[in-house]
Amino acid sequence: MEKNTRETSSLTISRSTKRKRILKNRPLEILEAFSEKNIENRSKQTCPHRTGSTGFGIVRKELRDSKENNEEPSRVEIFTVTRTSKKGKEIDPESQSTIDELKSRIEAGQNHEEAFVQVLGKDQPGRLRCYGASVTESSLKRHEEIR
Repeated sequence: MEKNTRETSSLTISRSTKRKRILKNRPLEILEAFSEKNIENRSKQTCPHRTGSTGFGIVRKELRDSKENNEEPSRVEIFTVTRTSKKGKEIDPESQSTIDELKSRIEAGQNHEEAFVQVLGKDQPGRLRCYGASVTESSLKRHEEIR
């Protein structure tokens, strides 16, 4: 049994080891190009979330569990929770104005989904904001059909 353990442990490579190998084999120019592109993409983000490494799926489950009837939270609720600080720190003005605009539209009687799309724009094809990675509109519809 020890032999199997040694074999599997020698085959298992940590993420940091893989990353070091990738970085070691890439020319500096390629890494600099990646860095430039990442800097550019981060600068385009207007309302960054404040949940750290906690994924949207976990936040969604926590919100669903906190409701009395286990109702699915709307994207507006997820957006608001993930952009506000739990430690009482101020949030950036862009996020605050977006949250205020969403709340005012909902108070005016607009549907949560319609308000979300009108304030933040349509989602890119194959993506749904505030749902996390690998969730698409079609996968969401399939999940609802199963329920």
